[in-house]
Amino acid sequence: MAEQAAPTRSLPSWAALAAAVTAGAMIGLQGRINGELATRTGSPLEAAAASFVVGLVMLAVVMP
Repeated sequence: MAEQAAPTRSLPSWAALAAAVTAGAMIGLQGRINGELATRTGSPLEAAAASFVVGLVMLAVVMP
């Protein structure tokens, strides 16, 4: 007998749309946040490094 594949779970359409809209808004907001951080730190390089580290930590927490 052939083995049956396990059923997959899909994301509801409304949740996928909400995630896409939220991600799009966050991409636009990221530039503003980086600009403000560069102004406050006085260094675009430090702002980029801080942004990268925060993003890396968040990914490590969300995707262990």
